[in-house]
Amino acid sequence: MAVLLLTSSNSFAGKGKTNFTGKWSLNESKSTLNPEGRGPSKMLNITQEGNNLSIERTMTNRDGQETTISLKYTLDGKECDNSNERRTSKSVLSWSKDGKELTINTTSKSERDGQTFESTSIEIWKLSEDGKSVVIDQTINSSRGERKSILVYEKK
Repeated sequence: MAVLLLTSSNSFAGKGKTNFTGKWSLNESKSTLNPEGRGPSKMLNITQEGNNLSIERTMTNRDGQETTISLKYTLDGKECDNSNERRTSKSVLSWSKDGKELTINTTSKSERDGQTFESTSIEIWKLSEDGKSVVIDQTINSSRGERKSILVYEKK
């Protein structure tokens, strides 16, 4: 019985919601990557406690250097602001009815060379049954059109 309770606490946070906490590494061979635009985050370091979700995304920037950005969200459906000096970014998170999928809807705006660029993204997060991988179904819409990816991250 104790083993069952431990397993449940690792997979779900709060009222039956999936808990994505962990360090996750992108498995490119299991992912379906869109060749357009910048590549996805190579690493995710996720902390989910109560109503709070923090994500550190490590990726390669336009100059080929590794960079990490920190994002903070709430899991109560309220708008979250992760803007910085380069872009405005507002997100709303919502759970599926069964609490197994988390959807992140984000609207972003940035300026470069006097032009404003806008994009929207939808990420649907799912934890595998064994808790060893996170699958993110990602759709990004911008002036360059729609880009879809399926990202598979494995627990480190």
